[in-house]
Amino acid sequence: MVDPVAAVKAIADVLEKGSPAEKQGALTAITSIQNPEAIAVLSAQIDKLTAHQLPEEIQLDVIDAAIAHDNGQLKNKLAQYEA
Repeated sequence: MVDPVAAVKAIADVLEKGSPAEKQGALTAITSIQNPEAIAVLSAQIDKLTAHQLPEEIQLDVIDAAIAHDNGQLKNKLAQYEA
């Protein structure tokens, strides 16, 4: 069994240092992890998206991952980004 907290930490590392393709894979993986740590990582990615600090290649992946979580905080941040 995979430890979800450890998995989220590994995903966060990839999102910080990985190639665009690796980041896309990490964002796909995080959609299946429903814990506060995953929400925090996605929240930080949406903050970067709003600040125009994300590569174009992964912007849609961040939005899709946030939508997949069906979390109020993430939805609010996405609404602010889209506004």
